[in-house]
Order: sequence, then structure tokens, then C-alpha cells
Amino acid sequence: MGDIQPIRHDAKIPVSDLNEIVKASNQVKNLTTDGIIQVQRTSNAIGLSINLGVLIPKLPKTTAPTGTSTNPKALASSGATANTDSYDITAPGVDGSSNPYYGCSYVPFRLYWDGTIGHDVYQFTRTVTVDSLGNLVTVSVETRSTAFGTGNC
Repeated sequence: MGDIQPIRHDAKIPVSDLNEIVKASNQVKNLTTDGIIQVQRTSNAIGLSINLGVLIPKLPKTTAPTGTSTNPKALASSGATANTDSYDITAPGVDGSSNPYYGCSYVPFRLYWDGTIGHDVYQFTRTVTVDSLGNLVTVSVETRSTAFGTGNC
């Protein structure tokens, strides 16, 4: 394998600087390290390749960035009627002042009884979905069901 040839003196580029690069390049040898990085030198080029399939599993694991909750969407819950508001991170919505929501606050479970003997006690639940890192993705509408009935003692 021959050396890379020096730059001609009639080239319209700083010849001395480029010839220093050529001199250094001619000292490069073929090299492979741990199957990750490979340097290959030919008579007219130097190639560098990185095997991502080997590199990526060796990289340190990082944690997901922390988001903000400066203006969370509040899913209100009260009374005997199930709340029909929900949250989805892909379409979080905006508040009354057109400010975007960041995050969500909600009650995952609640009970309601109007205090009248003989009336049912209702339970309300929401289904929450999180991603593989534990980040909130969706919160469903409330679902109402009868927890238990009340009657005369």
C-alpha cells in the first residue's frame, strides 16, 4: 500500500498545512478496537467506522429527563356524577388563558355518599397509564360504580 501523495505546489490552498495532515495520515495504521471502532487506511483515504450494534449496549444507562408541572391540568372530582375530563400527554390541551398544560393532577379513587340512609355509596376510579420509565401518559375519565348500599340498621 502506497502513501498518500503530498499536495502539489500549484494548488490554491495552504500547501504547508495540508502536507502536515498528509504526513500525519501516512503514519496511521489499520486498527480495530473491541469490535467498536475500526480505522482503515488505503493509498488515497483513511476510513473510520463505528459499530453501533456493539457500542450502544456498552453506553451507560441514563434516566429520563424530568419534566415540568408548572401548569398541570386539574381533573376535578366531586359529587355523585363521574367527571368526564381526561388527560393525554400527546394532546394535553390549554387552560382558559391559552397556556399549555404541563402534567396532570387527579384523584385516582374517591367515595361519595349523600348522607341519606338507604342511598348507595358510590366509588369513582380512573385508569392511569405510564410509560416504561414511569412517566404519566394518560388518565381516563372517572368510572362510577356502587361501592355498597346503606340501609336501616
